[in-house]
Amino acid sequence: MVRADVEQRGIGGRISHRLSDSTMDMIDDAVDYAEENKSKVAAGIAAIVIWFARGPILDGLAAFLGLDEQEEEPSA
Repeated sequence: MVRADVEQRGIGGRISHRLSDSTMDMIDDAVDYAEENKSKVAAGIAAIVIWFARGPILDGLAAFLGLDEQEEEPSA
């Protein structure tokens, strides 16, 4: 049976079919997890966004608190 199946689909076809099935199972599991844990997923996404935007956020806070004026010294 295995020999007939290999002759019919070939090794490449069998590998690609198995990978596509595994990928679809993994995507289904990820979607199920995201639906069950919306708050955890949202917190993770927020943490990533804040991490990448930390520079502008810190610059804005420094400007708001007036800390950036102290760092700038006029050059002589």
